Amino acid sequence: ILNQFSPRARGQPVGQMDEIDLLIATDCISEGQNLQDCDLVLNYDIHWNPVRLIQRFGRIDRIGSRNSSVQMLNYWPTHDMDDYLQLRNRVQARMVLADISASGDEDPLSEADIQEDLTFRDQQLLRLREEILDMDDLDDTPVMSDFTLDQFFTQLLRYLEQNREELEAMPQGVYANTHSSLDNAGGPVSNSIQPGVIFFLRQRNANLDHHQQLASPIHPFYIVYIYDNGNIRFGCGNAQQILGIFEATTAGKSVPLTRLCDQFDRQTDNGQRMGHYNNLLFRTISHITQAHTKTQGRNLGTLGKRDFLLPRVTEIPQQPSDFEVMTWLVIHNTD
Repeated sequence: ILNQFSPRARGQPVGQMDEIDLLIATDCISEGQNLQDCDLVLNYDIHWNPVRLIQRFGRIDRIGSRNSSVQMLNYWPTHDMDDYLQLRNRVQARMVLADISASGDEDPLSEADIQEDLTFRDQQLLRLREEILDMDDLDDTPVMSDFTLDQFFTQLLRYLEQNREELEAMPQGVYANTHSSLDNAGGPVSNSIQPGVIFFLRQRNANLDHHQQLASPIHPFYIVYIYDNGNIRFGCGNAQQILGIFEATTAGKSVPLTRLCDQFDRQTDNGQRMGHYNNLLFRTISHITQAHTKTQGRNLGTLGKRDFLLPRVTEIPQQPSDFEVMTWLVIHNTD
């Protein structure tokens, strides 16, 4: 069937078989197939993961195509249904994240001139040529992996079910002390763990339309890991990495670490001298506001034809009072 549908791309003799004009298939056809004889993909279903759309379109948008143009037509839900599902906004927002965290020209939903987006790739390649970079020091942009938080959500829901009354009675702003020893976990996060704080914040004045707010994949919540020296190790766009560190430093610790609690009390004079942690908190909020401004500026340039709306001034995080601390984790040295 595939040979009849795309004989040239698959190296089959043309004219010796009846060619098929229309192929109806599931996503099983979207990997490893050369179908560039075709010039149109119809997405009857829009998967929440835009990588699926990229894979489908990649079957026909390939080297060797003899078509003057290739197109993708998407069947979006009706307006009433989309108001309920918010599918279009979700998929397009995720597509933007995949686009700006990759080469800058991967978005088949974009109507913009693709040459304009190649600037992003050029800039990244220039940096790689002229600098010796730590990959962790690259742009603090949310990546697609940050949206695959199913593992953490599953653990959270299970814990919530088992400890609902205790959690509901717990006030906001509670904190805990832990150390950087990886007794129960390790892996790629181990080199990133140094003394500092993981802050969990919620934006009070947030607009819950995720199509407008892309600075954090868990918006209106923000999670930031800041070192004791004030350097942001992982910013608000790197939720998955921070949650990995949070899990690595807390898993299996079911009782208070008395020595660390005493050390914290001495350091802060039992909470009377919180200047150091207040400075880290203000530095964290400053990072979030800058990341928000940067993200909105990028969106303004890439989403102009995707019904993008700038948030109202009252919905923009600008000052500490726009946030509330949900919880925070203090990470100490192991010694």
